[in-house]
Amino acid sequence: MEQGNVIKTGLGNLVFEEEFIANLTGLSIMEIDGVVGMSSRNVRDDLANFFGRENLSRGVKISVEDSRLVIELYLVLRYGVSLREVSSRVIEKVQENLMGTLGIEATVNVNVEGIE
Repeated sequence: MEQGNVIKTGLGNLVFEEEFIANLTGLSIMEIDGVVGMSSRNVRDDLANFFGRENLSRGVKISVEDSRLVIELYLVLRYGVSLREVSSRVIEKVQENLMGTLGIEATVNVNVEGIE
């Protein structure tokens, strides 16, 4: 496994697959009112969409910086919602679910790619 998939915690190392964290993040986002969907970030996302497969990790980029998980989200929001309010709810929900499920903190950045 790559070194980039390791987070040091007070109890030891957490070794993870990016797809697992991305899917957990995608599930968290689906619960937020005002989020229409996730924006494709790569060819794999586009192919899954083309073939009609649900891809929970679409629009989620995972990295580790200084032993801290960093999540970049690329969202499409509903027209008329407060971008600041929805973005704040997304960040809070993702952080809450990661802490509750894995016991880790993450930096979550929201990029609004479109409005529908």
